[in-house]
Amino acid sequence: MATRFNTVNYPAVGASYQSPSKPASAQRTVNMYPENVQNGLTEIVLHNFPGLDTKLTGSSGEFDRGFHRFKGNLYQVAGGQLYLISPTYVRTAIGSIGGSDPVSMANNGTTMVIVTGGSGEYTYNGATFASVTLGQNPSNVEYLNNSFFFDDDDGRVSVTDPGTTTIPSLNYFTPESAPDALVRSYVFNQFIYLFGERTVEPWQYTGVGSPPVERMNGAIIENLGLSGRNAVDNTERAIYFVSNKGSAEQLQGFSPKEVSTVAIANEWRLYTLSNAIVQAVDILGLDFVIFIFPTDLKTWCYVEQYDMWFELEHGTAGDRWLGNSIIDVYGETVVADYSSGNIYKLNPDVFTDNGVTTVRERIFAPLAGEKFGNPRQWFQWNEFGLSLQTGVGNAAERSPKLMVSFSTDGAYSFSNERFVDIGDTGEYMTNVRVYDNKHFQDLTVKLRYTEPTKFSLFSSYMKIRESGRR
Repeated sequence: MATRFNTVNYPAVGASYQSPSKPASAQRTVNMYPENVQNGLTEIVLHNFPGLDTKLTGSSGEFDRGFHRFKGNLYQVAGGQLYLISPTYVRTAIGSIGGSDPVSMANNGTTMVIVTGGSGEYTYNGATFASVTLGQNPSNVEYLNNSFFFDDDDGRVSVTDPGTTTIPSLNYFTPESAPDALVRSYVFNQFIYLFGERTVEPWQYTGVGSPPVERMNGAIIENLGLSGRNAVDNTERAIYFVSNKGSAEQLQGFSPKEVSTVAIANEWRLYTLSNAIVQAVDILGLDFVIFIFPTDLKTWCYVEQYDMWFELEHGTAGDRWLGNSIIDVYGETVVADYSSGNIYKLNPDVFTDNGVTTVRERIFAPLAGEKFGNPRQWFQWNEFGLSLQTGVGNAAERSPKLMVSFSTDGAYSFSNERFVDIGDTGEYMTNVRVYDNKHFQDLTVKLRYTEPTKFSLFSSYMKIRESGRR
C-alpha cells in the first residue's frame, strides 16, 4: 500500500551559490534582495530590487566616468565633459575633460579637483573651471584633514598644504613594506590605506613633518592586494574591495575578512579583475555593496547586514546591470548608465530598468533524501505551493503570471515553464500551486517573474512521499 503524501518545507529564500558541482547547489537569486523580518510570516523574504527610473536621457557617446557631490550639487564626468546635474535632472556643461577612462574627484569644500591619470587635471570652485598641473599625472585623489592626496605615476603619494592645491617639494610618501606597485590610496576613518598589488599598508595623518604622515607599524596586510583602482569603496562600517586573488574582501580597521563564498571566488577568478568597480550604497536602510565586472558583463551584490549575495542583471539575456556610478544626492539614490549617458533614480516602486522589465529569478537549493536522513531515496511529489505576495496585478498588467520549472537531473536541465496566476489587484487570497506526479532523487525548482509589478517571495512547500525507483 502506497504511503501518504506529506507536506515538507522547501526553503524558497536564499542567496546565490552555484557550486562547481551543480547537484550540490545551483542556487541563484537575481534582481531580488533579502529582508530579515522579525516575528513575521517567515524569517527572511526576497523583494524585487529597486528599478532604474529614467530621469535624464543622454547619448551613447556620453559614457559615465564618475559622479561627485560638491557644495550640495551633483557633478558628473560623462564622455569628455564635466556636467552639473540639477535636482530636476537638468544638465549643464561646465568644461572639457581629457581622456576616456574613469576619473577621480575630491573636494575641500571650496575647490573640486578632477584627475584623469595622464589626460589632464582640473579644478572647479563653483564659478571658475581651470586646467591645472597637480603632481605627476595623478590617477587618484583623496581628501583628509584639509589636504589633498594624489597618486602620482611615479608611485608616490603627494600631499598638498592644508587648504590649497599646492604640493611642497618634499610632501610625498611611498609604500615601504614591500616592493609591489601602488594601485591606489584610499582614505577611510581618518587613515590612509595604500593598496598595492599584493599588500595593504595603512598610514596615519600626523599634521607635522614633510610629509605629515607616518606608517602604522604592525598593521601591514601582506599577501593581499587590490585588483584595480576602481575596485574599492566603503560603507559606514568597513572598506570592501576586490583582491588580486579574485575574492571580495571586507576590511575593518586593519583586519581583512573574505566575504565572498567559495563558489563566488571560484567564478570571479575567471573574470577580468583589473577594471572591476565597487560601489557601496544605502538602500531602504540596508547597506548594499555592488561588485561590477564590465568585461564579463557581471554584477554581484552583497548585503552587509545579512552576509548574503545576489546578482543583478538587465533584460532577459543576462546582460550587465545598467548601473555604473552610484551616489546619494538630493535625497535620492542616483545611478549613471555605464554606456548611454542616461541618469536614473533608484526607485523601489519602479519594476523596470530604463523601461525594460527586470527578470526576477530564484533557483532553489536541491531537495533530496539527504535532507531527511535518507540519502539517494526516490520520492514522488504531487503538489508544490508558494507563499508570496499576491494580488499585484493592475489595470495595465492584468493577470500577472509566475513561471515555474523543475529539474530532476541536478539542475543541468529544467522542464518547460508552467505559468501560474498570482492575482489581480485585490485578489490577495490567490493560491499559487502546481500539481504533477513526478518521481525524483534530486529536485530543483526555478522561478522566473517578468511582469512589471511588485514581487516578494516568502516560502514554499512540497507534498512528497517515498517511492520505489521509477
